[in-house]
Amino acid sequence: MKRLYAMLVMLPLILSALAAWEASFSLRNMEGEERARWSLAEELSRFRELEARNPGAPVRWRGGEAMPVSGAVDAVRRELADGERIRTLRLWAHAVPALAGFAALSSLGAGLVGLWGVRSTVRAGLRSRQELVAGFTRWQRRMRATLCWSVVGLCLSSMLLIGFGMFDAYIRQAHVRLNVEALAFGAFYLVLLIWGTLAFAVRSRRVWHSVFAPGVRPLIAEAVLPDRHPALWAFVREIAVRVGARPPDNLIVGPMQAFFVTASAFALPDGRRVSGHSLYLSLPYVHYLSREELACIVAHELGHCLGEDLEYSQRFLPLYRHARRQLAMLNQTSPANIHQMLLRPAVLLAEHFLSSLDRCVVFWNRKRELAADAVSVAVAGPRAAASALLRVTSVEPVLVQAMREAWAALPDRTPSSVALRTLSEGPDGVPARAARLVRERGFADPLEAIAAEGPPSSTHPA
Repeated sequence: MKRLYAMLVMLPLILSALAAWEASFSLRNMEGEERARWSLAEELSRFRELEARNPGAPVRWRGGEAMPVSGAVDAVRRELADGERIRTLRLWAHAVPALAGFAALSSLGAGLVGLWGVRSTVRAGLRSRQELVAGFTRWQRRMRATLCWSVVGLCLSSMLLIGFGMFDAYIRQAHVRLNVEALAFGAFYLVLLIWGTLAFAVRSRRVWHSVFAPGVRPLIAEAVLPDRHPALWAFVREIAVRVGARPPDNLIVGPMQAFFVTASAFALPDGRRVSGHSLYLSLPYVHYLSREELACIVAHELGHCLGEDLEYSQRFLPLYRHARRQLAMLNQTSPANIHQMLLRPAVLLAEHFLSSLDRCVVFWNRKRELAADAVSVAVAGPRAAASALLRVTSVEPVLVQAMREAWAALPDRTPSSVALRTLSEGPDGVPARAARLVRERGFADPLEAIAAEGPPSSTHPA
C-alpha cells in the first residue's frame, strides 16, 4: 500500500514540485539574460558614439585584446542577435515546466480517482453481491483508462523535465546559435518523448488486461460425455432438479482433491476446451464417498447456482480468481530495468484493487457457503451432510500427501494426457497412493484436524 501511494501520489507531487522549481529557475534565467541584453544594448550605443567620432579607435571589450571599435560593434551585434534567438527559445521552453507540472498533477488526479474507485467498489460490495459484481465489472474497465492516464502523466512529466534540463544545459554551454545540430536533437527528443509515453501507456494497459481479461486455464482433467457416462449425468441432473438449479453444461473429473462449480474456461489435455457452467468432481474423493455423501456435495456445489449466487459465481468469481493467479505470476518477476519499474504502478494498482476486494470475498463467501450448506442438507439430509463433512475432513490429509507425492514423481508437469493418466490411474496415481497411505497410517481424525487447523470460518463456518 505504501509503494502504491508512493507511485500514484508522492511521485506526481514530487514531479509537480520539481516542475514548479524549474519554472521559477527558468524565469530567473530569463530575467538575468534580459538584464544582460540591456547592458549589451548600452555598450553598443557607447561603441557607436565612439565609432562616429573615431572609427579606428582601439577598445577592449570584456577584458580581451584591443580591437578597432568597429570590430567591437560587430561583436556586440552578433551577441545581441544570438541573445535574441536564445530569448525566443527560452520563451518557448518556459512553457515546458508548466506542461510537466500539468502532466504530473493529471497523473495525481488519475491516481486519486483510481483509489477512490477501489474504495467505492468495496463499500458497495459489502452492501450486496449485485453491487459487488456491478462495481467490479465497471471499475476493472475504468481502471484501464485511469491507469493509462496516470502512467502517461508520469512518463510525460518525467521526460519533459529531463528534456528541459538538457535544453538548459545546452544553452548554457553553447550560448550561441540555433543551429542544425540543435534542431535535429530537439526533433529526436520530441519523437522519443511521444514514442516512450505511448509505449508505456500501451504496456500498462496490456499488464492490466493480462490480469483482468478472462483467460483459458489449463486443467489436468477429463470431460465426462453424456453418451459415454449416462448414469453419472443422470445422477447429477436428478440432484439439480431437487436443488432447483440448472444442470451444469459440463461435467469434469480429475485427480485434484476438490469439488467446485465454475464459469471459467478450461483447456483439457485432450485438446478439448470447455466453457460455460462446469461441475468438477474429484476422482480420489469419490473412492471414499457413499452415494448419499456424494449427492450432498454435488447439491452443495449446485447450490451456488441459485439466486444472487449465480451471477456472483459466474460473473465475478472466475475473473477474480483468474486475476489473482495472473497477479501472482507477475509478482514472481522482479523489475529488472527502468522499463519494468515504470510499469509497477499497473501491478501495484491491480494488487491493491484485488486486496481490497478480499474483504468482500471473505464476507460473501461465508454467507454463500452457509446457504449452499442449507441446500445440501435439504436435499441429502442432515445425517448425510454431517457424514460427508467428516469423511472429507478425514480423507483430505491423505489425498493432499498422495497428490504431492504423485505430482513430484511426474517426469513432465505440463497438463497433458500422460500426466492425467499418471495421476489418475495405475500404482503411481493419486488413488493408489492414497490407498497405500490409508493402509499404512489410517485416516486422519477429523476432530484433531479441525483442532489443528481451526474452523474454516471464511468458507464453511463451524
